Amino acid sequence: MASVLSTNPHLEELDLTGNALEDSGLWLLCQGLRHPGCRLRTLWLKICHLTAAACEDLASTLSVNQGLTELDLSLNDLGDSGVLLLCEGLKHPKCNLQTLRLGICRLGSAACAGLSEVLRLSARLRDLDLSFNDLGDGGLRLLAEGLRHPSCRLQKLWLFGMDLSKTSHMRLAALRRSKPSLDLGC
Repeated sequence: MASVLSTNPHLEELDLTGNALEDSGLWLLCQGLRHPGCRLRTLWLKICHLTAAACEDLASTLSVNQGLTELDLSLNDLGDSGVLLLCEGLKHPKCNLQTLRLGICRLGSAACAGLSEVLRLSARLRDLDLSFNDLGDGGLRLLAEGLRHPSCRLQKLWLFGMDLSKTSHMRLAALRRSKPSLDLGC
């Protein structure tokens, strides 16, 4: 797979959904993604049995691969620690990721701290899916801080399947008023 990514300039989308890559397989895939000849723009890695350890390889890949604009990591057990590692790559100036899907990745408020910083530092991210995670009031507060930052250009934030408190609903309503261009799916 790594050699295909580095030698096929016409391969722009790759859907590996449901393949048991695991962290070791992702490491091999990242070797190809880091190659200068890789032209991949969209990568779907849903249900690939990835853990937090895989996020370190993905982060270093995002800091090198300028072509990747869409990444779907939904339904992997990344947890807060994995997303915090991933955020290091997302903050890199060479990262051009516009769409990131992290639905059902066992995320909590700690992941939101890293994502909030990404929203403040990267004007490239446009679409973020955090559906079916347990972000809590603290996590939504952190996300709202990043979303209100002037450099944030996020257009869609997906928060489906969350048990939101009254405080969180009020925070989201205030965010809708202050950023009417932001599409909040919840």
